[in-house]
Amino acid sequence: NTVNKILDVKLGVTCYIVGTVYTEMRFKPNILDEVTKEHWAPPSLPRPKYCSTDDEFFLEDESGRIKLVGDILKRENIVTGLIMAALGKENSEGNFEVCDICVAGLPYQPPKPIITDDKYIALISGMNIGPNSSSALQLQLMTEYLTGELGNSSVQDFTSKIARMIIAGNSLQEVKVVEDEKKEVCDNILNEICSELPVDLMPGSNDPVNTFLPQQPFISSLLPKTCQNSSFRRVTNPYWCGIDGQTIDDIAKYVETEDRLKLAEQTL
Repeated sequence: NTVNKILDVKLGVTCYIVGTVYTEMRFKPNILDEVTKEHWAPPSLPRPKYCSTDDEFFLEDESGRIKLVGDILKRENIVTGLIMAALGKENSEGNFEVCDICVAGLPYQPPKPIITDDKYIALISGMNIGPNSSSALQLQLMTEYLTGELGNSSVQDFTSKIARMIIAGNSLQEVKVVEDEKKEVCDNILNEICSELPVDLMPGSNDPVNTFLPQQPFISSLLPKTCQNSSFRRVTNPYWCGIDGQTIDDIAKYVETEDRLKLAEQTL
């Protein structure tokens, strides 16, 4: 039995309700509290996680809101803004006891033509090039792999099928001033890769662009050599195919799991 409005649920009657989740969290940042503390208390240290055992879940629609209770809510990754259906019944305290939940699945995928010659897209992020970086060897191996200079004939045959590389943010280390040395290192790496395949460069939270989304592309003066390649594109974040991962990092602060891949799958 499905009710049209959340406030139409009846005591003790099992039914489905559909709405938008709101999570009440004790440690969730509040701009009003932060402004107050600036004047009356020392600043608090940032928390890696905002979730706790005291979190409360609500489901709301245009008619109103009802509190959700049940062990299943703690086992699932439920965050504010999630649209879902909940199966359960209202108890004597006016709360909705949830025994099962359901979220939207993947949309219908129209059949695609079968391609006999496979092509691939290389996705990378978090190069974090900078003076304190310890990934110089990994970056060199990545460059040689993508340009077909690494591996045996079978590996090189596979890399020849990579049609494009998308760099999904955080190419440079987070610093207040961008040093010429790390700009040059990043420029040389991208310039070498662009000679072999097209590259799309998205900015990330550490990169020298505007902080708030949507982030604008890198300015061309940061990568003068690379920008001379017609195969190189400076793109925004979000990009048409996705985002650099800041949304997943943000979701991870509101749930207990650290499995970023699982969270990314659940946002599809």
